[in-house]
Amino acid sequence: MEKKIKDVENNEKDLKESTVYEISYLLDPSLEEEDLSSVISSVKESFESKGGIFVSEAWPKKMILSYKILVSKDGKKSDYDTAYFGWQKYEVASDKINEVKTDIEKNISIVRFMIIKTTREDIAPFKPRAIRTEQKDAKQPISISKEELDKTIEELVIE
Repeated sequence: MEKKIKDVENNEKDLKESTVYEISYLLDPSLEEEDLSSVISSVKESFESKGGIFVSEAWPKKMILSYKILVSKDGKKSDYDTAYFGWQKYEVASDKINEVKTDIEKNISIVRFMIIKTTREDIAPFKPRAIRTEQKDAKQPISISKEELDKTIEELVIE
């Protein structure tokens, strides 16, 4: 009986010390769609091996970046103007988050990532930015003389 009470107290203590973290990441755009799941699984494994509990995620989507990112890994420099963007949330003990970060830094398919403290609830859904496209049907301005303009206005005005 006494052991059960201690187990319950330890579980409550663990829950109080754990925090919800969100990792958002940019993945190498040269990855094939089929290879994304193995990279996502490695991120999940990094959290779950440290006692993390999965909360939610957004599957990575390829997008154009606002600016080029220059990354140097293993002596090789690469610059990226597109990447797969995704995020995941986990509840994990605060003292384990640095170990998780160290694991994720070793993954060469992750271009850049950020881990922040957050809440369990999704505050705002992810909305990718619209990509600018040139308007093909854009009308060219018409040049008209002042006299023609005045004449057209007079015709339109009903007295």
